[in-house]
Parts: sequence; structure tokens; C-alpha cells
Amino acid sequence: MRGDFLILVAVFSWAAYTIGSKELLSRYDPMTLTTWALVSGTIMCLPAALIPNAIPPLRSLTLPVWGGILYLAVGTSLIAYSLWLYALRRLEASKVAITTNAQPVLTSVLSWIVFGERFGPAFFLGAALILFGVSWVETRRNGAARIGEPAKFPRAAV
Repeated sequence: MRGDFLILVAVFSWAAYTIGSKELLSRYDPMTLTTWALVSGTIMCLPAALIPNAIPPLRSLTLPVWGGILYLAVGTSLIAYSLWLYALRRLEASKVAITTNAQPVLTSVLSWIVFGERFGPAFFLGAALILFGVSWVETRRNGAARIGEPAKFPRAAV
């Protein structure tokens, strides 16, 4: 139950971040917002460093571990957040949010390229469901009224 609650908090936090960022992007450039997001996230994580033995000594970290840390810092944080905010500045938040559904598929493709992973029927079924879901939502949304617009109903024959 606690894990479900934490996932729900994460979802609402990301939605608030996306909506709040859209407003801030009218005043600041994406790199400034990315910098502040990463600095504030770092500050929030610093208390964990005060827990004894929670973090191994830096000299005990191997080269592959340092490579992973660098990848997380640059690839999945700096570059990903900057691209997200760049897109958010130019598109509607709802359109940018759709791209999160592509993450599992893209991650799998990259794992195939980088690590040579093989995929079974479950992968292809999952990928197809994701692509179907995104296309279904997008095509249905085009015909639906947006929030604040009156709904359009066909006239009844009298």
C-alpha cells in the first residue's frame, strides 16, 4: 500500500512539475529551469549523505560505477530534462506528456543496440499496446472538445 501511495505521489509531482514548468518557460529559458531543477533535487538528496554508511567512500567506486554516475548525471538528467523543457516551451503540456509512454519502448531498443538484449513475445505485445494506446488517445482527442469549449452534439431529427 505504501508503494502504491509513493507512486501516486510521484505521478502528481511530475504532473505539477510539468504544468508549473510550462508557466515558468514563458519567463526563463529551458537551461535555466533545468539548472534550478537539478540544483534543488541535489539539495533535497543531501540529507541522505548524513546517514552513516549510506554512501560508500568515493575511492571504493570502480570505473564502471563512475561511468554509470556520469551517464545518469549527463544523459538522463541534464540532456533529458533540457529536451523535455525545450519541447514543453514549444508544445502543449498534454502533447509533451504523451512522450513518456515511449520511454519503455525506446529503453528496450537502446538495450538491444547497446547490450544485445533479445526480446520475446511479451515485449512485442507490450510495445504494441503502448503504441496502440498512444495513437488511440491522440485520435480520440482530436475529435473531442477541449476543456472550456462547448461540446458539439449532432442535431436530432425532429
